[in-house]
Formats: sequence, C-alpha cells, structure tokens
Amino acid sequence: ADGSVNLVGGWHDCGDHVKFGHTQYFAGYVLLLGYSMFPKGYDDYYKSDYSDYKSAGVYTWEGGKGVPNGIPDILDEVKYATDYFIKCTPSGSTFYYQVGNGNYDHQQWVTSVKMATLGTSAGGQPRPVGKNPNDASMASFCGATLALMSRMYRHWDAAYADNCLAHAKYAYTYA
Repeated sequence: ADGSVNLVGGWHDCGDHVKFGHTQYFAGYVLLLGYSMFPKGYDDYYKSDYSDYKSAGVYTWEGGKGVPNGIPDILDEVKYATDYFIKCTPSGSTFYYQVGNGNYDHQQWVTSVKMATLGTSAGGQPRPVGKNPNDASMASFCGATLALMSRMYRHWDAAYADNCLAHAKYAYTYA
C-alpha cells in the first residue's frame, strides 16, 4: 500500500488487475443483500480455501468433490472481500479505495504474475494506491457491506462479525 497498510487480497476488476473500490464494495453489498433476503437459495458445497477440490484434483462443481464447511459458499466468497475491506478502513480518518492504475493495466493482457514483474507505468510494481477520496460514496458502500457481513456472519464467527462492525463504523465515520 502506502508503506503503512497491507492491502493484499480483495477482488480484481474484470480484464485487468486493478482493485477498484467502487465495484468491489457494491458487488459485496449486493451479494450479501441477496443472501440476507433469500438465505435458503445459497448452498454449501466446499471449503473456503478450496482445499477439498485441490486434494481431489477435480475442480468442477459437477465433480462432487467439494466438502461442505458449514458456511454458505456465498459468505465464504464475500469474506474474501471483507477481509480486504477491513484493511481498507484502518481508522475513521483513513480510507483506501483503489490499488493499481486502470489506464496502465488496461494496456496489458498478461497474467497478474507477469504484470507484477513490470514497472509502474506498465501496471506493475509498485502499484499506486488511492487513499482518502473527497466523497463518501465508496466509504458508504464499504461500511454498508461490512455492517451487513457482521450481521450475516455472526452465527459462524462472532469475533469476525464484531471486527466487521468496528470497521464498518470506521467507514461510516470517514464518510
């Protein structure tokens, strides 16, 4: 990140390797909203780290090699994002909203591993970080997603739910 916060994780944008906050925060919120409204529509087919598929050597859902972990798969997926969102909101006065530069990334059609070997102007390292925007939109969606995750995940891990809620409040304060 900017030398003080580790921003590893989160979802990359489609077609490049930028982590755009506005799309991640909105996507996480919508996925959680769907689950909150229709929880019976979401199944549990595999572990959050996919180790069950890896050990079986079969990576298709149809292969039936997944081992349920007791948590709906949609929550496992969104947790990958909210782990990152927690990093994006280290306090009520700091908010990270982007990693990478879309203008540079969009010029490359390579894997993330290859891009990491390139220089900054080609979408590689060090990657620019967006911090403390002058509006509340992204921080609001980030906070709403973390707050909803706190409510949806509490049944499985109250400590994680509490952490999500604390960082949701940081995002709200920033907004």
